[in-house]
Amino acid sequence: MPGRGRRKAELSLTAAERAELVRTVRAAQSWQSYVLRCRIVLASADGATDIRIAQDLGISMPTVGKWRSRFRTSGIDGLVDAARPGRKPVISREDIARITALATEDSCEDPGVSPAADEARSAAGQTLDALAEAARGEGIEVDRGQLLRILEAEGVRWRRTASDDVPAP
Repeated sequence: MPGRGRRKAELSLTAAERAELVRTVRAAQSWQSYVLRCRIVLASADGATDIRIAQDLGISMPTVGKWRSRFRTSGIDGLVDAARPGRKPVISREDIARITALATEDSCEDPGVSPAADEARSAAGQTLDALAEAARGEGIEVDRGQLLRILEAEGVRWRRTASDDVPAP
């Protein structure tokens, strides 16, 4: 029944916006939540009602209204999730770089020890506790758990194994 309810503001797309939305919907590797939002906008631009869009996509009408409204006010950028509140990182990127350097450095502290012997000694004795202590010595307050998460996130192999020293055949 046409004419029921409040009339919705017409949603029109430029050719570039339509192309971007269609490309996102067809892409094999897109976030599904973003694809759903693009489908809402495309269907709305094609003249579908909010009720029809909600039924076809299996979502609620407030969801359709939310993403239509966000697109009207902010365009395609409005379809991306907004930043959420939360705790800010405690350890700066500079401190993370210093921790990574501590975990990977092989400097010889004792001039009487050969670099190979020092490397073997540091590789064998390099524990999370020792790295955390070294980081605290550098003025970076970090515990073992934080240290492990940082090194894993940075992809740092902080502990060497005996197989690392064996030459490849």
